[in-house]
Amino acid sequence: MGIVSIVIEGAAGKRTLDQVVDEEEVNQYPALPITRAATTLGGEGAEVVEGLPGRTMSRQILAIREGLVVRVLVQPVDEAFPQAGPDVERVWQSVLDSFTYLPLPEDGP
Repeated sequence: MGIVSIVIEGAAGKRTLDQVVDEEEVNQYPALPITRAATTLGGEGAEVVEGLPGRTMSRQILAIREGLVVRVLVQPVDEAFPQAGPDVERVWQSVLDSFTYLPLPEDGP
């Protein structure tokens, strides 16, 4: 069994995507072997981050859309749960292939 979450985390302010990833993820855990890779989410620039600590390891995409930080997370991406691996990979690919941004409501997220 795996988990998928899609969260609008709040305003990015004047930060770029690179700064958001640095500040919110990578700089918090300088001793960990965190990997980053450019990708797209819903046809727009995003970044995949792997190696962040938690109950299980996860794979995350961070993006900025309409000034808001968007995070998509799947887990477990962890050798401790090999039975979940194939399902998590299928879900991850389905999210990447089908993700579409919807218009925000006028009163915000």
